[in-house]
Amino acid sequence: MDGPVVFCFPHAGGGSHQYLSWQSEFPDGMRWVAIDRAGRYSRSGELPKERFEHLVKDLVEQLLPEIPKGQFALFGHSMGGALAFEVTRELESRGFAPTCLFVSSTVAPPDRDEHGFRFFDMEDEQFIDHLLSLSDEGESSNREVLRAFLPDIRDEYRQYHRYNPDRNVILETPIVALCGADEPICASMVNWKSFTSAFQGVFQFSGGHFYWKKNLIEVAALISKYLNS
Repeated sequence: MDGPVVFCFPHAGGGSHQYLSWQSEFPDGMRWVAIDRAGRYSRSGELPKERFEHLVKDLVEQLLPEIPKGQFALFGHSMGGALAFEVTRELESRGFAPTCLFVSSTVAPPDRDEHGFRFFDMEDEQFIDHLLSLSDEGESSNREVLRAFLPDIRDEYRQYHRYNPDRNVILETPIVALCGADEPICASMVNWKSFTSAFQGVFQFSGGHFYWKKNLIEVAALISKYLNS
């Protein structure tokens, strides 16, 4: 039987390359597979998808040939968590049963505000300031990197803003919620309990939105625990 596999869905503007180092933190035999969205990074030769639901459909098709005979789980950070949730929902409808869904720093469906602030409409420098406020890293070099990818990030923010989840979905897949103790979303992560019949709780780590950058060993250990329990 195949060893356990974790499929990772990056944050808005993020790519699989930013999650490559995770593999080294998992036990031998466990695979970590980060998946790029169409039109981004390793899939830059493809046309990007225009709507959130199109992203979900495409990601499901990317996953199907990779799903092992043994255990597998999905992990998504921020916007990637919403994608992972919808992909899990679609997989369940097709008869696949993930061992676990890990939602990281992702707003639960009842807490989404479709009339909320439209960050993607900000002027470039203001939008970059917002993106930098989510990161604990230095500003100067990251500002130039963000500027280069700003159109793609805007598109993904816009898609996420227009995403309208079904608030009555209850997954059979257990959900584990993770977040940084310093980010405002932390208090509402418990609301993911309404979207699974097997909620496993909220796990907080020191830091902000990208808490996992400084807590990777602990985060990987938590994921491994649920895949091996």
